[in-house]
This record gives sequence, structure tokens and C-alpha cells, in this order.
Amino acid sequence: GLGHEPADAVHQRALPFGRGGRRALDPAVEGVVILIQQGLERLLRDRTSFVIAHRLSTIAHADLIVVLRHGRIAETGTHESLMDSSGLYREMVLRQTAAPERAKPARTAR
Repeated sequence: GLGHEPADAVHQRALPFGRGGRRALDPAVEGVVILIQQGLERLLRDRTSFVIAHRLSTIAHADLIVVLRHGRIAETGTHESLMDSSGLYREMVLRQTAAPERAKPARTAR
């Protein structure tokens, strides 16, 4: 329990933070989210942390990435080693980083 732990142990507990993807965020909100992400990176530095991410850029600097598929480990490695392979992680990163075609609706002539 907390009564038997060193005072600093309280600060070593898990940090819960936002759930869900950021896909629907507008650019202004996305900028704030990036600042929060950078702050979390500094906060989690030199700590063992588990991060579940929709955006793979969130975990690109992780020491170890574990890719799950259907509840089983599909592959593990660093961002660089997984990108050098032709596995699921590389496929997902390439899909997320592909420039989406955000075509504006065609204007009809009046």
C-alpha cells in the first residue's frame, strides 16, 4: 500500500491520459496535441512506460515497439528496425504518413 512505499513511489505510478485517435482534430487543436505529446515525451523519459497509440508517430522514439495483431505479438523492434522490414508496422506507418488527398468538393457551374 501507499503507507509502505517511499514518498517518491507515488510519483512513479502510471499516468493516465487521453484516449482515442486524433484523426478528426482540426489543425489548431492538432498543434496543442503535439505540444502535449512533446511534454509527455519529456515526462516519460528514463521511465518504463506502456503507450497504446493510434498515431504511430507517438511511439517512433520508443526503445521497443510491440506490434499486436489479433491479440498476438506480430513483431517487435525499434522504429528503424521495423521500418527496414516489410512487416505490419511498416505497412501501417506508410499508410498513416501517405499524403491524404483532401479534394475539395467540385464546384458546380450555375
